[in-house]
Amino acid sequence: MPLRILMVTSGLPHPPTSGAAIRISHFAHHLAERHHLTLLSYGDTGEHESANELRAGGMDVVLVPAPSRSGKRTTQMISLLSSRSHLGQIFHSRALDGALESMLASRRNDAVLVEGSLLMRHRFPAGTPLVLDEHNLEFEALQRTANAESSPVRRQVQARGSRGLATSRPLHVHFETRG
Repeated sequence: MPLRILMVTSGLPHPPTSGAAIRISHFAHHLAERHHLTLLSYGDTGEHESANELRAGGMDVVLVPAPSRSGKRTTQMISLLSSRSHLGQIFHSRALDGALESMLASRRNDAVLVEGSLLMRHRFPAGTPLVLDEHNLEFEALQRTANAESSPVRRQVQARGSRGLATSRPLHVHFETRG
């Protein structure tokens, strides 16, 4: 029996031009062959053609405006006073929270698949299995960057970010589909 899966990504995986986009694109197409897949992603008006190509591949696509990336250095400095990573703040938006709330309230989903821990600051209502697909160990990459950083302030920001991601990781759930 096909499942209803909501996949949440930080950007459209089409065209698949980076490692993460290639991986997510293949995964999404594989799931869409066997299940009803809805892809919720950040995107702008220039990405409607890419969204339509994904729709032609058998999935529903919902785009919300990406959060502003301005003030990166300010966000990094503020994160020094917080236990949360500045990256989590960069990838969080009220628009995505609202879309999630609306989509999860209006229809039954068998699972919510979140592509990457940077999106885990969003509100995911209880009652639907939440699956984190962590294809990169972001916190480990940040720690390595911090260790190699020559600027004391940047080293502190990266180290704080890695600790924030490592300690806010959710329980990993194994989710498997069989055809």
